[in-house]
Amino acid sequence: MSAYVLAGQLATTGGDHTRALAAYQAELDEFVRRSRVFARGMAKTLLPSPRRGLTLLENGKELATCPTSGLTRWLATLNSKGIRLFDSFPMRDYQPCTY
Repeated sequence: MSAYVLAGQLATTGGDHTRALAAYQAELDEFVRRSRVFARGMAKTLLPSPRRGLTLLENGKELATCPTSGLTRWLATLNSKGIRLFDSFPMRDYQPCTY
């Protein structure tokens, strides 16, 4: 996704990498910020306090053997906004490069 945005910005600016990189950063800034907030939240959820962590290790053996879709559904229950984070990025339609 970010490579697509950078390529689009390069095409939009006629190959001017200085302007393209500035536009690329501006376009992805909010998305990157939200992504980092999501990662911190998931880290707190997946790496709980020591007592809770021991309980998860003792009782969470099923996680290693559950199918991917089951694990995905479980992760979705932890943070409904985060699972849709990447779906919420608006993909622009860039004009083809003409140079």
